[in-house]
Amino acid sequence: MSVTPITRTAMAVALALAAAGAGAKQPPAKGAPQQALTSTEINAMLTAQGYRDVHDVEFKDGVWQADAKSGDGKHVDLKIDPATGRVYPDEMSSPMSEDELRAALSASGYSKVRDVEFKDGLWQAHAENNAGKDTKVQVDPRDGKVVAAEND
Repeated sequence: MSVTPITRTAMAVALALAAAGAGAKQPPAKGAPQQALTSTEINAMLTAQGYRDVHDVEFKDGVWQADAKSGDGKHVDLKIDPATGRVYPDEMSSPMSEDELRAALSASGYSKVRDVEFKDGLWQAHAENNAGKDTKVQVDPRDGKVVAAEND
């Protein structure tokens, strides 16, 4: 049987994730969903995606964050969705406009959206959630999904 590079990568990820059982989960940020991935799993996943020299993996502001080198050797700061593992490089541009972001937040029950900024691969804003609490949100620039929400 011939092993393709994709199969080899999938096997490496599976082995790394199996070995990741020892990785301790971080406590969830206040108001954020409990993360499903550990720091060890994040490290293995980033390595399998071609990032090198992955370090400083930490759970902060409701998302995983890490420093690494991309395939072309450039330093990148990464944010990672704690539930899905989707990676947001800091040099990424947003396919979503600010108006589209505001519409997505409104559709998700947020109001009084302010201090909107695209930073480090994610949209960030302050808004009131559907309970009227002031909240800091981080939003996926591809689909408008709230990746992290913390009460201010």
